[in-house]
Amino acid sequence: MAAPTLQKLPKLRELTKLQALLPLGGAFVFAVGLLFYTHRLVLDTSPTAPPQSEVVLSFLNREQASIDDPAWQRFVAALPADARAAVSQAVPGNPATLFAVRSPEGALQWGLVEALSTARGQSQEPKWRLVPREVDAVGTLRVDGHLQPISAHFEQKLVRFEVGRRYRGMMLNPEPFAFGRKLIRSIDQEAVHLEKPTGVSWGESPALLQKTMQRFKGLTDPWTWPGRVELAVSASSTGETLFPFLMYYLPTVGQKNVANDVESFVRDLLAQASPQTMNVTLPDDSVMLEFRHDPESIQKEALRNPYGQLFRFSTPGKSQKILVFHADIGETWISNDVQLIQAGLLANLNALTPNTSCDKDGAGGFATFSGTSVAAYGAFTKVNVTVKNLETGLFTVCGYY
Repeated sequence: MAAPTLQKLPKLRELTKLQALLPLGGAFVFAVGLLFYTHRLVLDTSPTAPPQSEVVLSFLNREQASIDDPAWQRFVAALPADARAAVSQAVPGNPATLFAVRSPEGALQWGLVEALSTARGQSQEPKWRLVPREVDAVGTLRVDGHLQPISAHFEQKLVRFEVGRRYRGMMLNPEPFAFGRKLIRSIDQEAVHLEKPTGVSWGESPALLQKTMQRFKGLTDPWTWPGRVELAVSASSTGETLFPFLMYYLPTVGQKNVANDVESFVRDLLAQASPQTMNVTLPDDSVMLEFRHDPESIQKEALRNPYGQLFRFSTPGKSQKILVFHADIGETWISNDVQLIQAGLLANLNALTPNTSCDKDGAGGFATFSGTSVAAYGAFTKVNVTVKNLETGLFTVCGYY
């Protein structure tokens, strides 16, 4: 028996050129409508600032209602005194452009473009820009000699700055099976928290730190280790050279000599914190006290632990010590207090990883500064820096009031 043949489908009528363009036109209208629903057209006055400006912010909402907004008032109150004085000259309803130039001494001098009465050299005219509706200010920031675009959004308890350019292509995670943040709740009175993700190189950061650090140059070494590195430093002082700190290290798969790199770092750090003293007789028979950096004099003691290898490094005759715990699961913990290592292992079991844009770590890294370490930035209680992309230089800065 022959298989039944299928009936042919009816032939569709050919569309004219006008009919073919109608769906495309509808999609275009929908896309434009969606774009203007999520964005708005604003006048950017930042190009009118002096060309040598380090920071420029063009505030987009200058109506009286926005000026009375508590979020705006908290932002102004958190600015340095000179910047607050400059903003106070702004007239409601008129453009306001805050800028800062570098003085010969290196300090920032703040001013308001609209309050200037003299010519501003090569300053340009304002420009119309399409920005997301949540953006409250736009401008530029000079980073390492290059101008980067910047946008700001004011909230009730913080201001969020996005600096740099976005990457328009596809972004893939180089280490899809790498663990995320480990030191979620690691240390009390935290002053500094740094995170370098796996697959990211901070090779330039240690070079910058070496120029400014007079002591403890060895602190720059871990940021060149392959793998994930996290560091939390407490603001509480114990009277010793080193503040309480906790460091977490997850090496990349197959990484060798992890213990040797960690030991070299610890010895160098202890030798800087507790240098060896020696009396040296000079040719005129006077005596000089010499401080020697001697990593080889650091003592190493193995302690019993059922879950890995625990070592204590100490300086002979001094109370300063650093403990290193190499867990059997491949993680390494470094601290000057064994209780901080225990807290780092146990306190995060039921902790939730932060998921807001200001608190979660980025693909390029994350840093938090609080207490006296942010006093130079105004009245902010905490500043978070999230590095979104190292190639484009995109990062977010959040200042908490």
